[in-house]
Amino acid sequence: VSVAYWAMEFGRCIARHRKLQNLPARKLGDPEEGVIIFIGSICSQGNGGQPAYAIAKSGLNGFAQSLNVEWYQRYGIRSATIHPGFTDTPMVRNSMRPDVLQGVIETSIPLGRLLRPDEVAEWIKLAIKSPGFTGQVLVDSGWRPRF
Repeated sequence: VSVAYWAMEFGRCIARHRKLQNLPARKLGDPEEGVIIFIGSICSQGNGGQPAYAIAKSGLNGFAQSLNVEWYQRYGIRSATIHPGFTDTPMVRNSMRPDVLQGVIETSIPLGRLLRPDEVAEWIKLAIKSPGFTGQVLVDSGWRPRF
């Protein structure tokens, strides 16, 4: 929920800025005012034992698309969602037993390893640079939840 409040406040700030500057309504082709990239999770596709997490992460994409409908043309605020798979971060390493991480997760990832944070960052940079991108992308190394 906090990410939704943050995003809505960001939109209000841009709208306020445009009003204070007496800027007219945006026209198609005008430069963007901002980009919001939400970080979801491959578990947004469903994962056993994590229904609440899956709901929260899949909801980000619906929220991003709703913002695009409301804000992109009017204020130039574009949004998209990146759904990374298991990424080699301290959170992942500390939240899973090593035998589960290595035996179940890493052996089921076609890449043969966890994603590196810089690999996820490349997709985030691409989403920011691409004015036509308003969707979602799964950065998952081929991993899919198994039930």
